[in-house]
Amino acid sequence: MRKIDLFIDGASCAPCEERYDPLKGPVTDDTLAMVAQAGTQDVARAAKAAQDAFARERITARERANILARAATLLAEHEDELAELIVLEVGKTIREARGEVKTAADACATFAAEALRVRGYTVDGDATPATKDFEISVIREPAGPVCALTAYNAPLNQVCYKVGMAFGAGCPVVLKPSPFTPMVTARAIALLAEAGMGPGWIYLVSGGVEVGQALFEAPEVSRYAFTGSRAVGDILVRSVGLRRSLLELGSNAPNIVHSDADLALAAKAITASGFAIAGQVCMRPQRVLVHEDVMDAFAAHLVERVKAVRVGDPRDPETDMGPVRTEDSAARIVDWVRQAEAAGAKVLTGGTHDGCYVAPTVVAGVRSDDLVACEEIFGPVLVLQSYATLDAALAEANASKYGLQSAIFTTTLETARVATRRLNAGGVVINNASRMRTALVPFGGAKDSGLGREGGPWGVEEFTEVKVVYHYFGT
Repeated sequence: MRKIDLFIDGASCAPCEERYDPLKGPVTDDTLAMVAQAGTQDVARAAKAAQDAFARERITARERANILARAATLLAEHEDELAELIVLEVGKTIREARGEVKTAADACATFAAEALRVRGYTVDGDATPATKDFEISVIREPAGPVCALTAYNAPLNQVCYKVGMAFGAGCPVVLKPSPFTPMVTARAIALLAEAGMGPGWIYLVSGGVEVGQALFEAPEVSRYAFTGSRAVGDILVRSVGLRRSLLELGSNAPNIVHSDADLALAAKAITASGFAIAGQVCMRPQRVLVHEDVMDAFAAHLVERVKAVRVGDPRDPETDMGPVRTEDSAARIVDWVRQAEAAGAKVLTGGTHDGCYVAPTVVAGVRSDDLVACEEIFGPVLVLQSYATLDAALAEANASKYGLQSAIFTTTLETARVATRRLNAGGVVINNASRMRTALVPFGGAKDSGLGREGGPWGVEEFTEVKVVYHYFGT
C-alpha cells in the first residue's frame, strides 16, 4: 500500500500524531494510498522552518531559474507516472492528464524565465525640489514564506504555478494540497526537491480543514495563494488579516453566441471546453447566452455534439469524459438540474448520473436565478439562455457575482470590440470558449472570482515587496 508522508526540511516524515487516512478515488473502489494527516504541531514546525530558511539564506535569481528549469525537465521525463496519478485521483481522462503534465512543465519553464526578470527601476531625484540631491531606486524583494493551497481539478498544474511563482520570486513555500489529490502533489514535491529546491524551500502538509486553518493562523507566513471555493476564500481573508492573498475563487463563465456567429465553430468549441475534466473547471463555459434568432439552430448543433461525447473509464484513451470527483458532487449537480427543470427549464440531453459519472447535460430556458445559472455548478452542464440584443447579453453576462473568464462568438469586429470593453471579467476570449489560460499572461478575475493575478511577471510580483532606496549625494 502506498503511503504519503509529510515533507518538511527536505525529508519525508510522519505526522506528529502518526495519523494516516485512506484515500479513495472516483475511478476504482480500491484504496489508493494511506495519507498523512498533519496536526497543528506539524504546521507550526513547517512554517517556522520556512521562516528560518528565509532569514538564513537567499537563493540567487540564476539559481532559482536553473532549479525551475530542471523541474520542468523532470516533470516531462515523468509524464507517464504523473498522468496515471492524476487519472486515479481526479478522474481526468488519460489524454487530459497528459496535457496537464505538459502545461505544468511549461509553467515551471515560464517561471524559470520570470525569475530572471524580477526587477525594479530608478527615479530621477531632481524631479522634485525635496529630492534633487538624491538618487532613488525602487527594488523588489521576496516577501517571505508563502502558504499555497491547491484544488483537486488541476493538482499538478496548480502546484507548479504557485510554487513556480513564489519560488521564482525567492520565497519558500508551505503547500497544502486538496485532500483528494495528495499522491500527485507529493510526487511533484519530490521532483521539485530533486531539481534542487532543497531543505527549507518546499514543504508538504496534507490534511483537512484544521490544517488549512492552522496555516491561516501561522504568523510566519507572509503571503497566501489559494484556489478553491468562495466560502473558504472568505475564511482565509478574515483569518490572515492584512497579509496579502492571491485568490482564485471560481466562476460561472458566460459565453455569448451572437446572431452573426459561426454556429458550428461555437458548438464545437463550447462542447470541447464545457465537458473538459467533467466540467470541473472554473473558467469553462457554463452560461451560454444565445441570440434568439439563432437559438434553435445553435441548440441543434450543440446537442448533436454533446450526445457524441464518450463517457467512460478515464484510463481508456478513447474516453472523452470521465467521472466527477465524488458521488455526492454528482448527486448535487443533477439535483440542481432537476430544480431548474421544475422551475420551467427543459433538459435537452443528459440530466442523470450513475455513481460519479454524470451524463453530459444541456439545459435550455433557464432563469437567471436558477442555481445552474447563478452559482458555479462545477460539473458537465451547459445552460442555454436567450437574448434579444447585444446590450441585453452583456447585461446578463455581467449580472453574475463572478467575473473570471468570458467569451463571445461573432464575425463582426465592432461587436467583439464592444464586448471586450464591457464584459466585466479578468479575461475575454473571442471566437473560442472561455477556457483559455497560459502561464505567460495574468490570470484572475473580478468581483467574487478572486484577488490578484497568476502568471507571467504579474504572478511573480505578487510574492514580492517593493522597497524604495533614497541615496543622498548632497553636501
